Amino acid sequence: MSERSRFDGGVAHINRYLKDEVEAIHAAAKTDVTMLELIIAKYSNVNLDARNWLELTPLMTAAMHGRTKVAQALIDGGASPFERDDTGWTAAHYAARFEHVEVLRVLQKVGAVPISSLWGMQETPEKMIEEFQKLLV
Repeated sequence: MSERSRFDGGVAHINRYLKDEVEAIHAAAKTDVTMLELIIAKYSNVNLDARNWLELTPLMTAAMHGRTKVAQALIDGGASPFERDDTGWTAAHYAARFEHVEVLRVLQKVGAVPISSLWGMQETPEKMIEEFQKLLV
C-alpha cells in the first residue's frame, strides 16, 4: 500500500467513525504517529490537551497505552506533560502504572517525572514502576 493511499484511508476512517476532534485525537493517541499526524492535518486547531470523557489528555492516553512515539510527538506539538486528571495523576503516573518505561523516559527528558519527596531527586522510570508494583500487591 502506498503512503498516499494509507493517508487517504486514514482520513476516510476519521471522517466515518469519529465525531469530533477530541475523540479523534484520543483515538490517535492509542494508535500511532501516522494517525496522529492525520488528525492534526484534519483538525488544524486541535487542542493537544483536550480531555476525553474520562478526563484524560491525549498524552495520558498515549502513556497508558505505551505509545512512545505518539507521546513524543504530542509533547513536540505542545501538549503539556504536567496536566493532571481528576485524581491527580499525570501522564507519568499512567506510564508507570502500565509499566511503559520508554514513555517514562520521554517524560523524564522534559522534567515530567515526579520528584521524590523523600530524597528530593527525580525518580528513575524503573523506580516509579517498582513503586507502583508494590502498591498493586
